[in-house]
Amino acid sequence: MAFELAIIGVVVGIVLGLRYKILILVPAVLFAMIFAIIVGVARADSFWSIVLTTVALVTAVQLGYLAGIVIHAAIASIRPPRKDGSKSDSEIGYAWQHPWQEDGWARSGSIVHLHRLRPPQA
Repeated sequence: MAFELAIIGVVVGIVLGLRYKILILVPAVLFAMIFAIIVGVARADSFWSIVLTTVALVTAVQLGYLAGIVIHAAIASIRPPRKDGSKSDSEIGYAWQHPWQEDGWARSGSIVHLHRLRPPQA
């Protein structure tokens, strides 16, 4: 039972980490604790089994959140430049451009020029 809840907790934590700031962990952890206690009482588990399940679920949500923010940071670091021409969130995303974007005729996110593609000039 604790293993299944831990897997669900990791997935929920990853989703929260991809979308929300750190303050979302407070209600998420409280909800996870209440949920684990209700499930344990409904199944008539022993006290220590409920405690172990609660600790496993809360830890899984927090580790999932950590994994989510790492994934979010990795995605943000390789994102191409923004549409307005400014740099992306990191130098990796700025340096990782298509060669045709270097001479300025192809902008990120623009499909207007697709009908008149021309090779880069050497």
